[in-house]
Formats: sequence, structure tokens, C-alpha cells
Amino acid sequence: MLGEALRVTRQRLIVTESVYRTSLERFWLDLLDGRINGWRHQGRMPPAVWFHRPEEWQTLFEQRGLTIAHRRWLGSRWERLVHHPLVFVLDKRGAREKGASRLGEAKRSA
Repeated sequence: MLGEALRVTRQRLIVTESVYRTSLERFWLDLLDGRINGWRHQGRMPPAVWFHRPEEWQTLFEQRGLTIAHRRWLGSRWERLVHHPLVFVLDKRGAREKGASRLGEAKRSA
């Protein structure tokens, strides 16, 4: 899915993922994520196949030519006792420079 998102976006992607940092967090994520998503979506959502640590996502994004513009935990401290959703705001490398040069070209031709 990340490959397709990269193909169709010009500059910025926002990715929200459930992550884990410890083996206990991974245990709860494996146990509860599929069940809760199944209940929330009336059984139409298959359980996730894998989960990653935040640094594994960062490596994957860097390998795809993305830079992390911002990263933030979602939810209150109480909500994050078991579930750890993390938002990544990602920029394609060089996208800002390309956009700025296109804007400059448009102004010069006007």
C-alpha cells in the first residue's frame, strides 16, 4: 500500500500505524488488535499480518525516499496503556524543492 501511496502523491503522506516497543506491548497488540478491528467493522476487516516497531517504520520510510517531517503519539495516556497508535507525517525527498522551482517558473512565465 505504501508503494501505491508514493506513486499517487506529490509531496506529503500521513501514515497512522499501531506500533510496539516491548514484547509485552507486542503481546497485547497481537491479542487485541484483530479482535477489536473485527468487532468495530462487523467482521469485514481481516487481522493485521504484522506489526513494526517505530524505528522499523522509520527505516522503511527512509528506504522509500521519505523524510519524517513530524511524528506523534495519538490518544491520551490512558488510551495508550495497551494500544500505541503513532502518526508519521512524511515528505517525499526533493518534493518541496521541485514544487518551489515549478512555482518560480510559473511566476517568470506570467
